[in-house]
Amino acid sequence: MTTVSTNGGNRRFRFSLRHMLALTAIIAVWIAALLAFQKYVGLTLRHSQLLALSSRLDVADVDRLQSVMYPRVAKDIQTWEVHVPEGKPYELRFGVATVSQAGMPESYEKIPIAPGRHRITFRTADSVNENYQFTLFIDGQTVFDQSMGREWMPDGWRQASGLSPPDDLEQQSPASLHLAGEAYTPRTDYGSGTYFNGQSDDWVSQPGYRLWIDQADRDYPPVSPFIGFANDPGYRGIGLRDGLRYRTTQRNQYEWTIYRPAAQTNDPVLKIVPEFLVGDETALSAQTQEFTRWRSLGEPQGTKEVAWQRDPAKSAHSVFLHAEVDSSDAIKPVVELRWDASRPDDVGIRLAATPANQNLTNWRLRIVDGTSHLWRLLAVGDRQLDAGTRFGDTAGPSFSDPQPIELAPPSDESYRIRWKTDIAQPLQTLARGRQNNANAFRGMRLFRGLPLAFEAELAAALQPSVKIVPAQRHPDTPGVLFPGGPVIDELHIELDGTTRDWIWLRAVPR
Repeated sequence: MTTVSTNGGNRRFRFSLRHMLALTAIIAVWIAALLAFQKYVGLTLRHSQLLALSSRLDVADVDRLQSVMYPRVAKDIQTWEVHVPEGKPYELRFGVATVSQAGMPESYEKIPIAPGRHRITFRTADSVNENYQFTLFIDGQTVFDQSMGREWMPDGWRQASGLSPPDDLEQQSPASLHLAGEAYTPRTDYGSGTYFNGQSDDWVSQPGYRLWIDQADRDYPPVSPFIGFANDPGYRGIGLRDGLRYRTTQRNQYEWTIYRPAAQTNDPVLKIVPEFLVGDETALSAQTQEFTRWRSLGEPQGTKEVAWQRDPAKSAHSVFLHAEVDSSDAIKPVVELRWDASRPDDVGIRLAATPANQNLTNWRLRIVDGTSHLWRLLAVGDRQLDAGTRFGDTAGPSFSDPQPIELAPPSDESYRIRWKTDIAQPLQTLARGRQNNANAFRGMRLFRGLPLAFEAELAAALQPSVKIVPAQRHPDTPGVLFPGGPVIDELHIELDGTTRDWIWLRAVPR
């Protein structure tokens, strides 16, 4: 409480304990702020000194390429001080176009660089408004300046991933010096109110660049279109880098899962449940309790492991899936998967030519998970089927039984079946979008990737027959009908088990 008193005409103020405490607190806060500011100034100065110290190139071995990176002065500018050894001529190399973690660019700029110390500056004006301009300086002199143009990535990019040197490049002697590398994921525009967050891996070919220094006489092997070599770091599947890959996630997994990271997804694009028959009896299926796993081997007989080698002359590779069953008298089918560089979007499947398959009379491929893809359109030759219309009438065909599909006459000794969703945007955007029916898709596990179109090419010698299984509801939301009508949940392709012809499956972005 503050009081005022009058004594001889002079007014004096008296302060209570509360006001004294408040004044003390204010003074303490100001002192603390001053000390914090002084500490900040000291740390900033020390940080600048440490950065300057870290940017000094200490050449420990004059016979080896060495570098140190300077602190960035802007987000689009990188600078290095490098030491180039004497003896052999060296080049600053820059490749911008298509890159991946699998190897070096096919074409690149070669800029001679003299022995000694140099300062290399790299400016990346990598936006659509700047026409993707890349500029290189050596000791302040412009040595490379190129614009990729707006058409390189017309809608810009949504993500940039750093590239490290390929393993085989680091193992070379003397080693090259990798300065920078970036792979861009182009942005795709599906209209306002939509957001697509795709996923992929660094082994997929993407727009981007690499910057490095190497000996002038050193060349690099072409980047293989395949993945799954014996010395590949990590397991990212086996097949084509930019195409379809076979990959398992569980040891005892029965279904075959086919992936395509180039479709900007880590979800399987195809799930196949095979069934093998002897007459009318099922020899192996997902219900076979004795089944333990599909073992991937490099040959139809024996136990040789898959050991693909980086042979540029080899344009096709196979892997053999051996069924392992805990029963001595069980039939144990062997299936061959094949990838051919001339068919970049396909995977081939057939019964392997081995005695293990000699008793099989038929086999069936059940292509499942159509409720996640919302498959609705099917084409057989010139005939079109819309599941939303065909099965939308409750008085129509039963949903409990597979519905036969008549095949068109074969062309080039093959039957072709095509199917896809009728939705042209990524399905993961449906539940998050602003469409009127967005709420109807909430709770459904839908395929997370770019829209795909599928095709099966069946050799006529396999005498194929096809059935489809429609569905009105997603298994995650059994109380909700699919907006737009029923979809195709499964395709059943039955095949002659006595022939060894190919089935080619395809999944391509629409």
